[in-house]
Amino acid sequence: MLQIAAGNIIAYLSYCIAINNELIILSDFHKSSLAINGISACLSLGNEPVRILEDGRVDASFNMSKAGMESYSFRTRIGWETIYQGASISNKIGRDYIFVRKERAKEDLYAFLMNNFEYPLLREWCGYLLARSIELGYMERVEADVYGNTDLIEAYDIYICRMGDEDFAALISEGLARRNICIAEDKQEPLIFHDMDEYFGKYGHTLVDNLEKIIQPLCPLKDKVEEAVFMNKRLFPQQSAIVNGAVEALRHKKYVFLIQGMGCGKTLQSLGVAEAFFQRYYLEKHPEYTVKDLYMNSSLINYRVILMCPSHLVDKWARTIKEEVPYAKVEILTELKQLVKLKKKGRKAKGKEYYVLSKDTGKLAYAYRPVPDHMAKKRIAIPVCKKCGEEAPADLKDKCSCGCANWEVKYSEEWAYGLVCPECGELLLPAGRRLPDEGEVRVLLPEDFAVRNTHNNTCRCCGTSLWAPSCKPRDDRILFYDTGKKKGKWKKISHFSNRAQKGRKTVWVMRNRERLYLKQNKITEEEVEEMDEYGPRRYSLTRFIKKQMKGYFDLAIFDEVQEYKAGGSAQGYSMADLICASRWQLALTGTIAGGYASDLFYTLYRLDPKRMKSKGY
Repeated sequence: MLQIAAGNIIAYLSYCIAINNELIILSDFHKSSLAINGISACLSLGNEPVRILEDGRVDASFNMSKAGMESYSFRTRIGWETIYQGASISNKIGRDYIFVRKERAKEDLYAFLMNNFEYPLLREWCGYLLARSIELGYMERVEADVYGNTDLIEAYDIYICRMGDEDFAALISEGLARRNICIAEDKQEPLIFHDMDEYFGKYGHTLVDNLEKIIQPLCPLKDKVEEAVFMNKRLFPQQSAIVNGAVEALRHKKYVFLIQGMGCGKTLQSLGVAEAFFQRYYLEKHPEYTVKDLYMNSSLINYRVILMCPSHLVDKWARTIKEEVPYAKVEILTELKQLVKLKKKGRKAKGKEYYVLSKDTGKLAYAYRPVPDHMAKKRIAIPVCKKCGEEAPADLKDKCSCGCANWEVKYSEEWAYGLVCPECGELLLPAGRRLPDEGEVRVLLPEDFAVRNTHNNTCRCCGTSLWAPSCKPRDDRILFYDTGKKKGKWKKISHFSNRAQKGRKTVWVMRNRERLYLKQNKITEEEVEEMDEYGPRRYSLTRFIKKQMKGYFDLAIFDEVQEYKAGGSAQGYSMADLICASRWQLALTGTIAGGYASDLFYTLYRLDPKRMKSKGY
């Protein structure tokens, strides 16, 4: 077996590639992460020659590039053995060296040129540019020395690039002048205009023509909503066109965004979407009726809408619905008993029912406290797939890459000290991510349970929840002890959230480990205030809707949906609860994006998880 040596460090060689006695790619492995990290450090610094050993003899020796190498490592398991795999890649690859797949030479060359030069290119030019560059000596095809597995390099051609920006600009200019390459076959005339108004006046029709070719509208532009009538107000033609488009979109998918500025009438338009959608749906099934018949008989149209909005808009929404939607019944949800009463009515609505819910009222529930309270030193248990042996995903509800969803626990050779799961008794590992590829596995300690998050929410091995409701029992006799006298192992404290002493933070700490938490977070004992560990006894209204009232609501409307964009916020979870309990969703906002992908990511994932998963998220 081949080995790789750098200085006094030796590891096993998977394969390596060298050009002109310069090492550019290396893959190695070893049982020890120290050996892999040592080799990687030598390669990155470039201060030690690298030797290939075969049966203890030096088979080849390479000088290291001054450009250095980027190194990566990860941990894998082969049976019961833990193996550390390393990969090092020269910084010259993608800049001086080009690896081109033989079957996709033009595509790979195009990607290289676009990444390294600032000139716009057409893919059709790549064949000419490559041939001419070789003629002028700017590029040269070279042969590589491969040690170890040689199958990887057979599908590639390797080129050395000696071309600068000026050389590449001259190459393009020469090709255009000789008409070996061209931007367009027909002669092009310059656009003549002095300002943007003149530009749109002269050439705006071409933009419209191109948009009409690309965009396929779901319905023709109509300035009137034929299926909806309000009692006091009338939609403007532009608003009617938007309502018609949203109604047609809901016929093809489950959700629609209404993205408009303040004062554009999102409230009235959303009510128009609900009214027109369900009335059009009814008229298609009952062609003998007309819109006039629907408004003459209040018992024909039955639908139920749940609407969540900021607290200061609840009364406004309820008032607008009462004043504008004919025969509408409106109720503001503030207590759990209202939902219990609604559940008894059944899934079928009687008339046009609107339920308005404040996002703050919907999200608030009882407080949680950590459950694990026992620490031990044990071997680390890791859940793996029963079929292929691959490490289980962070969420045990997901399937393995092989399609299997059955997991078993295997024990590593590593021992650690930390909290154990109260259900399965195994050491607790971070649950919100896969285990690290290198270094020691981090075990959860009491200090990791200061606040609830994805990493300490569930057990990595069995999926059991590690947090329980923190509500004082109403009758202490059930527990056979006085909860006021017997103290648990966890206590709740409050301290300043920053050194400026602006705002306070409430956390959980384990008794007898308070000083360790304070030391880690650089907090003095004078800042700490002990809190009552019991919170209010209440249940989230949206969580009750999700668990007990699925299918009760036909449409969910989310006003100011940008306020629910956070991945781990309580109001974001409330939005997800209502999505699960409704058939269609309508999202209203004036500021859908703030410049970050996260502004849209969690909102789209809640509304359309199937589509997001199909794209690899």
